[in-house]
Amino acid sequence: MGRYLASSSIESMAVAAKALGKGSSSSMKLAGLRLAAAVAETLPHNDRNTAVVQAEAWKLVERHSKDKEKGPDELRAAYAVLLAAMCRAGGSFLWTAAGFYAEEALKMAVAGLTDEAVSQTTREAFAVTLADLAAAAQQSNAALAAALEAEKKPAKRQQLEKTASSMFQAAMVQPFVDAAVQGSVCTSRALAPLYQDVCTAVALGWSHYASKLTAAGPAAAAQDALVALALRAVSML
Repeated sequence: MGRYLASSSIESMAVAAKALGKGSSSSMKLAGLRLAAAVAETLPHNDRNTAVVQAEAWKLVERHSKDKEKGPDELRAAYAVLLAAMCRAGGSFLWTAAGFYAEEALKMAVAGLTDEAVSQTTREAFAVTLADLAAAAQQSNAALAAALEAEKKPAKRQQLEKTASSMFQAAMVQPFVDAAVQGSVCTSRALAPLYQDVCTAVALGWSHYASKLTAAGPAAAAQDALVALALRAVSML
């Protein structure tokens, strides 16, 4: 049974990729993304097929990021959910290549968060993705620990450590600070609401991050972490 389930994960990703092919309807693509997210999040980092599944999931996300036509808003949110699913499973693929793909994931999520063309619901989906990425960068993540152990070149290992250690700041603090500062000096009535919406979405991401800490330990510790996060952001304004 275990062997069957492991092989079916790869087959399921192939089905998802086919659903996202050219000519597919939006509803078909949405179904494919939901399937891919479910598969990516289910496999633990040490499953023999996780590397393949995460790599295939990344191909779907990366292909979308390069498309000039991003498609309907709900599809953009679904891509954010797929990237978040990779992170919640440990993001083993993201920590390869000395953390290069984690940095790319960060750029994608921040771009979605700050895109004035998306709805607030989709913006919040990208904020949650940033929170999951920050959580995956914690030392307690077994997938990150495995990537660090597997990296034998000192320079690349150092780069991976740097990428992971800076991810919390880059994903959870800097987007809020940037939006708050830009909003305070913005003179455009058209853009001012965007910065407010970004700050609101990031605050939701903070709550999501705190909820993950609550699940992993005492609620008081999560509350303290959330307060510390807010104070750090405010201190940078």
